[in-house]
Amino acid sequence: MSQPPEVNVHYELMQFGKKMSTVCIISILSVIFSEILEIINIIVLFSALKNMERIYGAIPDISLKKFKSNIRTAIRIQILGFITLIGVVIAISIFMTIAFSNGSGNINIKDLSFIINISFSIAIIACIVIVLASVFMMSGWSDLNTFFINHGDVFEGVLRDDVQKGSKYLRRAYLLEILTYIMMIIILVLFINFIPEIILLDSESEISPEIFIPLMIVVAVPGTGLIITWLTSFTFKILGYYKLASLRYIKAQS
Repeated sequence: MSQPPEVNVHYELMQFGKKMSTVCIISILSVIFSEILEIINIIVLFSALKNMERIYGAIPDISLKKFKSNIRTAIRIQILGFITLIGVVIAISIFMTIAFSNGSGNINIKDLSFIINISFSIAIIACIVIVLASVFMMSGWSDLNTFFINHGDVFEGVLRDDVQKGSKYLRRAYLLEILTYIMMIIILVLFINFIPEIILLDSESEISPEIFIPLMIVVAVPGTGLIITWLTSFTFKILGYYKLASLRYIKAQS
């Protein structure tokens, strides 16, 4: 019976590092150009998991197995959320078309209130899906950090510090992403509760400052927190992928 080919752990880690470099670059470009580039990131990340799967064949560490499982689960949830979101956008477009086609060219206020409620409710569901995916992502990168700590002898000097910091930064990034979308949910809930009532007011009526100003303050607090946590999360993601990308140099040390 033939033996399975021996796994070159250093080579697989080098390939993983190259793919982390690609993910890092695409993550930056996706902010500048389009979130659609995140689909490419998902494909690259799935490919990187193949390298870790081969490494698991040579180093059967439970933390590495959990890393693969958690990241795969997170990616599948992200794909499901993305497909659902596309369907939702199409459905809302249809609702808007029907609402405006009442003969007068104007939308009924009650229809507008209904569409806003439905849109924000679906956005909340999307945020919950993202939070769930982020929980698995955070757990996965934490597991990879454990693997790097358990097998630090595979790396040398600065490279050992880089890979441990990289996985730690990504764990923090997804923790902050969870907080970001929780704050987004809070804002959406506030909008669902207040905006329809404002819309239903007589168009000639003035919104009382006693209502408007406290509402803006209540929205501004989680809104400011959302911006800060998102920026910090994004920064940690880029730093994390950048640090893990240092694995592409491991071949010279093998």
